[in-house]
Amino acid sequence: MNIKGKKRDTYQAKGGNLTKGSDTITLDRTVDWKVNEEVMLPTTSTNRSQTEVRKIKAYDPTTHTLTLNETLSHPHGDINFNSTLILMDRNVKVSGRKG
Repeated sequence: MNIKGKKRDTYQAKGGNLTKGSDTITLDRTVDWKVNEEVMLPTTSTNRSQTEVRKIKAYDPTTHTLTLNETLSHPHGDINFNSTLILMDRNVKVSGRKG
């Protein structure tokens, strides 16, 4: 079995302190993320149900700004802890030979 895929920037990008109702996030660096890919924003509270998944509506690599397909339902991050984003989409091809 062969598993191949393009190396992706799946790292946890720092998104700063994000407020409830926000739909834009400025990252700490340029990423190779694309429109319609999913990102996860893990909770920064003790309530695990506040983890959110959104699709990327737009991305500006010049300003490192993501626009999400819908606003955030919960705040992420605080003065002592920046929020993180994780790319959920992967580009993997699995192949094999019969026999």
